[in-house]
Amino acid sequence: MPAKELGGLPSFTAKRPPSHLVIPALAKALSNDITYELPDNYMRGAGDTYFPGKMLAKLGRIIVIAQELRDLAKTPESDIPDKSTSGGDNLAKIIRKCKEVKLPTDEEMQNAVARLRSAVEVWLNGTATAPFTYDNTWGGLVNCGCLFNGEGCDNIFPNCPSYQDPGLNFGNGFYNDHHFHYGYHIYAAAIVAQFDNDWGRRYFEHVLLYIRDIANPSINDVYFPVFRQKDW
Repeated sequence: MPAKELGGLPSFTAKRPPSHLVIPALAKALSNDITYELPDNYMRGAGDTYFPGKMLAKLGRIIVIAQELRDLAKTPESDIPDKSTSGGDNLAKIIRKCKEVKLPTDEEMQNAVARLRSAVEVWLNGTATAPFTYDNTWGGLVNCGCLFNGEGCDNIFPNCPSYQDPGLNFGNGFYNDHHFHYGYHIYAAAIVAQFDNDWGRRYFEHVLLYIRDIANPSINDVYFPVFRQKDW
C-alpha cells in the first residue's frame, strides 16, 4: 500500500476559527474555565489514571482555546483581511470580535499552564502516590493502583492492587483501555510542552513511555510490544 500524506504537521489550532457569533460566549466561559483546578488528590497522583487524565485533557483544551482566541486578538490592524480577500470579511469579523471581548490575561494563562504542568508531571517523575510500574511479564506501563480512602491511597508501592484486581482502575493492570487513559495524559503533556519547550525536552522520554505502551512502532524495542492497542 503506497504511503499517503497525512496533511502536514499536527496542530492544536483549529483549521478554521469559531464564528464571530459565538466568541462572546466562549470568552465568558473561558473567564471561569481558565481557573479550573484538579482535585488535590489527583494533583498528588492519588487515584486512578483515567479520571485525572480526562481532567488534564480538559484543562489543556481550555488553555488551547484561550490561546487561539488571544492570538486572533493580537492580529495587527494591518494584517486584518478586507472584503476583497476570499473569506476576508468573515475572518475580519472574528478578529475584531476577539479584540472586543475580555480574554484570559498573560498571568491567568501562565497560572493555568503551571497547574497543568504540575498535574502532568507528578505521574511522570515518580512522585505520584499511585506510581507507574513496569510489567516484566507483558512488557507494559501499568499503574500500581490506588485503594482510595477518600483522601489518599491505603496502599503504597510495592503493594500494587492493579496487578491482582481486574476491576481496579478500569482494568489498567490487565491492559484495558490504556489508549484511553494514556491518550489523555499524552495530549496534556504535549500542550505543556507547547508552552514550555524546556519541560518538553526534559520529559520527552517519560512521555514516550506512554506512547511505547500503546502505540510502539518499533520491532526492535525489547521492552514493549508493537502496537499493543491496534489490531491491524
